[in-house]
Amino acid sequence: MKLRRRLFGVPANRSGYFRKLIWLVCLLIYIPILLAGIAYYQLSVPRLTEELKARQLAGLGDLMARMEDQLAAVEYGSLQFSSSALVRDSFLRPDFDRDYLYHGDMLDSMTIRKNTHAAVHELIYYNAASDLVLSNEYGYVPGERYPLRGDLAAIMAGGRPAGWTYLPEAGKQGLVSFVRLLPVHRTGAAEGAVIIQIKEADMARELRGQSVLQEQARYLIADAARKVLFHSSDKSLPGTDLSGDPVFARIAGTPGSAGLIHAQDASGEETLVFFRRTVQDRLYVAMVPEAVIAAQLGWVKTMIGYTTAIVLLLGGLLSYIGSRVVYNPVERLIRQGRTVFARRDAEVGGNEFDYLSECLSYMHEQSESLRRHLHKLEPTLREQFLARLVKGRIPQARDIERERERLGLIGRARYLALVVMPEKLYKETRFLPEEAPVVAFAIANVAKELLAKHQLQGEVIVGDEAESIVLLHDDDLAERDAQAAAIHRYAEAVCEALEQYMSFSVSIGAGGWKEGLLQVPASYREALLALQCRLFRSGNSVNYYDGDSPKKQPLFAYPRELEGELLDRLLRGDGEGARAAMHAFAEAIRVTESYNLIHQSCHVLLSSIIRSLEAQGIGLLDIMENNWFEQLKSRQTMDEIVDWFLDVLFPLYGDILAQSRKLSGRAAVQKVWQHVKDNIGETVSLTECAELVGMSPSYLSRQFRKEAGIAFVDFVMSCKVEEAKRLLRDTERSVQDIAQEVGYSERNLNRVFQRLASMSPGQFRASER
Repeated sequence: MKLRRRLFGVPANRSGYFRKLIWLVCLLIYIPILLAGIAYYQLSVPRLTEELKARQLAGLGDLMARMEDQLAAVEYGSLQFSSSALVRDSFLRPDFDRDYLYHGDMLDSMTIRKNTHAAVHELIYYNAASDLVLSNEYGYVPGERYPLRGDLAAIMAGGRPAGWTYLPEAGKQGLVSFVRLLPVHRTGAAEGAVIIQIKEADMARELRGQSVLQEQARYLIADAARKVLFHSSDKSLPGTDLSGDPVFARIAGTPGSAGLIHAQDASGEETLVFFRRTVQDRLYVAMVPEAVIAAQLGWVKTMIGYTTAIVLLLGGLLSYIGSRVVYNPVERLIRQGRTVFARRDAEVGGNEFDYLSECLSYMHEQSESLRRHLHKLEPTLREQFLARLVKGRIPQARDIERERERLGLIGRARYLALVVMPEKLYKETRFLPEEAPVVAFAIANVAKELLAKHQLQGEVIVGDEAESIVLLHDDDLAERDAQAAAIHRYAEAVCEALEQYMSFSVSIGAGGWKEGLLQVPASYREALLALQCRLFRSGNSVNYYDGDSPKKQPLFAYPRELEGELLDRLLRGDGEGARAAMHAFAEAIRVTESYNLIHQSCHVLLSSIIRSLEAQGIGLLDIMENNWFEQLKSRQTMDEIVDWFLDVLFPLYGDILAQSRKLSGRAAVQKVWQHVKDNIGETVSLTECAELVGMSPSYLSRQFRKEAGIAFVDFVMSCKVEEAKRLLRDTERSVQDIAQEVGYSERNLNRVFQRLASMSPGQFRASER
């Protein structure tokens, strides 16, 4: 019995022995691979760890070189400016606080030096004797009015000749300052200071992302006193004194300019601390958790895991092949398939073949259920077919006939298309623009309900965007005329129901009756042409295609006078006049009753408006980026077009024109400003400058006072007096010659000089000597 069971018994036993053999082979392969992976992992970890440490230390050296270059450039720039003649002489001038020209020279020099170094945020000069501050950001500021007054007091109280520090006020703004007391070579107390400020966030950004070990490394830079200058991630540490920190105490006790120590961070995590010292005893530190180093070696574990999975997958595949060879279930499945209908109620046995038999029976039941479900879905399939048909997307007649027979549609019948289109959907606040199909679905539901109430035969289709299509059919050829009134009542009922219950205003276009399904696309196109009548017949909700009737074409001339009036009112900012001109223009082109002519006239008007903006000096790129022609093309009724011009284009036109005029006025003032300075020796009049910039004298005078904050005449006198001061100070020419040089008589120069400088030219020259 046991021998028979071994030879002819239950196949699962024989398959079990085969699977055991497969798994034994898999284990013989898997165990050596696992042992080799473990050995390789243990041998490679120390070598790779040392390699990563060396790379991190080298990366810290590269970072130190870059940062030292930037810091040294700032320090050297501070020394250059502090040792310049402008700074040295500033402490020797008795009236330095009033020498504004000298202040301007110093500010120019400071601006050049600031722009030379990209890292510099602000350059500040402070003169303690005059109690004044010169700054790139604030210009000339008296000491008592300087916003960071507390920083000046801290600097003068410090006594440190030069160094990096976080000042009380600037430090709160995230600025680190390099302070150098003035004069550079002094024997007594400091008389002032030069402060160069850089943003701590910019330097921290330089520190971030430098690690070869991804983003887990933390960098900091500390000065010789072990105060933190910059930190890559912790904004609370800059300015903190770390001289008492145990980690920094260990670093201080470690010989050499670079090294590595093992320590614990504030959270107790084991951390590798890399450090480098500079010649100035600045300290660069990179802290990397040891877990990050270990994570870099995870690929060895991953390789072992993938190898194991592949071996196990191979074992499963071989086991499956063995089962197919031993059992050969394909033949039994075929036999079971032949008897499936006769054994639908058979009980499930205790082996896999009975289970497969039950699965086949279940699949058969599901196929029957699917067939019944498809029968219920036939209306949806019919709508999909008709939607493609009306759009002309089924070009072959045989394809149409085959689908008609499959869906049970009437063959010999007449068809008429109605297209329902909502109006002014752009004003609808209940739906987003991309929810137009939702609107079409709602309209289709209303149209479908009313179709049955009016005893009409047809299908309702949801079209593209917000469009809904009603496809009516009639197989009684004798009732063609009687159907027209019923169709009209149905269309008006749809419009009224949507207006009453859904607050939608819609227009309906009706095509003509067509014989057979092949002509349905033609009726749909006629319905779309009928909807174009909305452009000149705004009072009709239902529009019919009348392509067969001859059209009376009235004589038409483009209303150029109305266009000119409209443009003139837009340029003058007459909003009400522009609105009235637009309504008159719309009525003038409506009488053509031509869809294409009306749209083209509106496009011509839009082109003229764009040209008027160009004539004002506005760039075409600034105008055309609004895509006005596409917006105009999307409006399909005269009301929608007029609303677009009034509500969208005209306000935008006014904004663009106002902005352009504001910019052009500023440019004109700058041009006049330069013209006066270039012709300081001539008599420059307001009329001459107005002709130069193409403005009226009164308008230029208002613009000049608005932009420059000073009257034109006062500005001319100020420029001439400043030039006379320069000549008095730098030359030995007589007052009479200088007066002629600046375009004044000697008497007028004395009068103007006395008015603006409160002294005569001779007194000014004597005070400068």
